Amino acid sequence: MSMSGFLFRDFIKYILPTMIGICLFFPYLGVEISEPLFFLYSVVLGFLLSSILERIDLVKHLSSIQKRFDVKDMMNENWDYNMMFYSLDKDDRDYLYLTGSYLSFFKITSNILIFYFFVNLSEIISNVTKDGFTSILTTQTQIIGGLEVNSLIISTITVFLVIFFIKDYIFEFEILFYPSGQYEAFAKKIQLKNTNIILIKSIWGRVIHNDKEIENLEIKLLENGVLLNSIMTDKNGFFQFKDEFKKNLSKTITVEYLVNNTIYSKSMTIDINVVPYFEFIQ
Repeated sequence: MSMSGFLFRDFIKYILPTMIGICLFFPYLGVEISEPLFFLYSVVLGFLLSSILERIDLVKHLSSIQKRFDVKDMMNENWDYNMMFYSLDKDDRDYLYLTGSYLSFFKITSNILIFYFFVNLSEIISNVTKDGFTSILTTQTQIIGGLEVNSLIISTITVFLVIFFIKDYIFEFEILFYPSGQYEAFAKKIQLKNTNIILIKSIWGRVIHNDKEIENLEIKLLENGVLLNSIMTDKNGFFQFKDEFKKNLSKTITVEYLVNNTIYSKSMTIDINVVPYFEFIQ
């Protein structure tokens, strides 16, 4: 990565979220800083705290996010992304670095906003406990510029911002890691260009019936009617025969399953230039 690209990536990933955090928490704590110190704190605290905040998976515990991490984990078993990454040219690596930094930005900023929401919420609850519910109207939060805004309004705005950042996080996540996402697109590109390496590791697919993913459905892998392996679909309807690609290279294999006394099947000759993905949409 070029120096300018490296600096921009680090600014997005570490410094910009910290700037947002300083603008939120320093006025709340009554701390005033000059512009030079603001940028200095943003750089220093950015590299110290952002790495910690990135490891805190508050958003991952949401069921919609966890499902996406399950898909990512499956895709990591389908392709050798480590070999793929070091086979990319400089521009493609820079693109993945930069896209990853946006993903980190949305995650870190979401964590900061969630912490900020709970700080304001605790202030509201504390005042309500002492002075009654009318204190909701009088509880104030100091913001940048020395202004004070009703804490309930601040908390409400923060919730909407968290939702916005989580949606963008999901969007960037899917662009990178989902089937037909950037990681898989680059892996396909390298695989087709260089037949001396094998990036594909597994045989996989998905089952959808009546617009619904089918979980815990037995999927069979066969060659000439002989059962090679069987697995169950996950909660997203995906199935994966791990590390079966090399074993079955140049063979014609069949994937089949049974639903409502009907057998559904698809066959494919396993080839290094063909992605071994079986999709069933009924």
